[in-house]
Amino acid sequence: MSSSTRGKGLNKHFWTEVEDAALTDCGFKNGYLQKLDAILEEKLPGCGLKGDPHIGSRVKTLKTKWSVLHDMLCLSGFGWDSGAMKLICDKSVFEDCVKKRPAASDLLNKPFPHYYTLGEIYGRDRATRANAGNADDNEEEVRQEDNLNVNLGNDSTNKVSANKSAPSQAENAHNRDTGGMNSSVKVIAESLAGMIPKLDGLINVLSTQDKEVADLLAKKMKATNMLATKPELLRVFFNMPNSMKKGYVLLLLSGDM
Repeated sequence: MSSSTRGKGLNKHFWTEVEDAALTDCGFKNGYLQKLDAILEEKLPGCGLKGDPHIGSRVKTLKTKWSVLHDMLCLSGFGWDSGAMKLICDKSVFEDCVKKRPAASDLLNKPFPHYYTLGEIYGRDRATRANAGNADDNEEEVRQEDNLNVNLGNDSTNKVSANKSAPSQAENAHNRDTGGMNSSVKVIAESLAGMIPKLDGLINVLSTQDKEVADLLAKKMKATNMLATKPELLRVFFNMPNSMKKGYVLLLLSGDM
């Protein structure tokens, strides 16, 4: 179970891999953020997670890291280890890139197990450039958050203006940051309601020795590896209708394309 640190001026939550997996599995569907507190307490008793600020801040962090990682994999000199789920490249190449993208500072040789899941959520936006610029705007904030092992909630508790008729520059910046992610986190509550059955299903899949399931998982890994290492195929995949994606992947696996 993750932990939270509370006190004057503090609202930190230390996220576990299980919580990150549960969050990304929800798909960030539209909903109402204010409903999250009760849903989270019901589904994960004692977890201490709140819609505001915990979920909102973590969604922003995961989105920014995925965006930076996705962009790096489109550059020459960067590769992806699909088995270990991590970025691989020469240290000198990585250091040069980090000078322009500080949020990538901890991505080298560090597992990022949610890359494919987040790609399904954000890939279409990235392909159409609908969210262009969001990663750059938030990189410095995410880098500082990582140094504190996800220091959450300070913005939401300290940005109340004394003069409501004249919003400050800081308030305007905060509104820009949060406005873009409201559509992603409004009703994670609806998705969280089905989270536990999905996790139970995952455990069942991982524990089975059925050959058919093993073959299916092998094909899935092969397909995701092909898409991750070939950005042009990934862009085609995200831009086509959902009804065509299965056939597209099967063609890739068959070698007919």
